[in-house]
Amino acid sequence: MSDITVLRDEVDRRKDEMRAKFRQSGGQAFDQTEVKNPQPGKHYRGVNKDPSRVAAYKKMGYEVTPINDPAQWTVKTNTEDGAQLFGEQILMEIPLDKYVDNNARAELRQEMLEGQMADETRSKLNDIAKTGTHGRVDRDITFDDSKTEPEVVGTIQRPAKGVK
Repeated sequence: MSDITVLRDEVDRRKDEMRAKFRQSGGQAFDQTEVKNPQPGKHYRGVNKDPSRVAAYKKMGYEVTPINDPAQWTVKTNTEDGAQLFGEQILMEIPLDKYVDNNARAELRQEMLEGQMADETRSKLNDIAKTGTHGRVDRDITFDDSKTEPEVVGTIQRPAKGVK
């Protein structure tokens, strides 16, 4: 039992040393994909090395960051075609103004989609409120024939079947 206690104490001591070292480094953990020496005015991104993904990012304005570029991943391997590789990712870069344009365009597209969905929902709700059928004339979805008392739908009161 004492061996376990000694081992546990050693682990705790080692963790305390690591915490102290972490605090001394400014509280920054080691990040293998951190870009060292990034160039001002550029945004960097790791992109899956699948050719279709790389092509999609190139279409957005990204370029593969070459091996001899001052911007480097902390840990990397080099590919035959001169790219910086980490695992399944290739380091790519884009001018910062193009990156901002791409994000603004994507946010506008999302806002338009959300607005379009809200407009369609509002239209459907208005249709239901006006006609009670949502475009279906074969069935009144707002009226239940099995009830003998009048049912109130919104502000429209409809008598049940057989009630005069």
